Amino acid sequence: MVNIYDLDEEQLREYASSQSEEAGRNYALEEAIDKLKYIQKAYKRQQKEFDVLIELLQNKCFDEVYDKCAEFGIKLDRLSTRVKTFPFEIGEKSSNAKVRLGNAALNGRELIFKRNSEYLEVILPELLPHKQQYNAETGKMHFYYDIDSWKANYYNQFAKEFETGKYGMFYEKVSICYVMHIAENMKNGVADTDNYDTKVMTDIITTYLLYDDNFLCCNYMVDIVIDDNCHDVDDCFTDIIICPADRREEILKRMGL
Repeated sequence: MVNIYDLDEEQLREYASSQSEEAGRNYALEEAIDKLKYIQKAYKRQQKEFDVLIELLQNKCFDEVYDKCAEFGIKLDRLSTRVKTFPFEIGEKSSNAKVRLGNAALNGRELIFKRNSEYLEVILPELLPHKQQYNAETGKMHFYYDIDSWKANYYNQFAKEFETGKYGMFYEKVSICYVMHIAENMKNGVADTDNYDTKVMTDIITTYLLYDDNFLCCNYMVDIVIDDNCHDVDDCFTDIIICPADRREEILKRMGL
């Protein structure tokens, strides 16, 4: 038991720092356990789907069985993806076993990585995912994404890019800059950005390049620019620059952003 009144100023600072780090590790562990329990509950909910399938078969509703199996298979694939990406989500950066996300995770668009002595640029060949919104007029969800598959695809590409440690961890505070390039005719229809837009990709970046995504390790910048080379939504992309925070403005200016 440490008596803080027996510590000098330097020892007190070191003790406070160690306690803060320990508290941070405990919080991260509790958060990881909560995430795994959530996935566990999702699997338990899917057990009822088997009962539904059996009942449909007993009633000889074969067409419905076919549709239900297709729908159920998609749900199981998503849950499988959640389990496979769980180590990434909690920030586990090293393991003796390489996580294989499967062929389904490779069907998305490809990232482009550009390295510079001062920064790392990652070009995402689409706009950031927006929060799902319900459109009362159409009765449908607007901005629908299968976020788990979306994340798995890009986790997979980051894993491949950094499996040999091609770009080291950032030790100084960095800025993660998201610059979305859109077409002129889209400027009145682009949804407002919020934390949801950046969080999914920031989690992936943190896993491979940062020790944490708190304010001590990084800050964020989000911007949308009209790009003459973009003519419709398929041409749109997101430029992601990870650079030292104290040189952000200088680097972005040099890049013409």
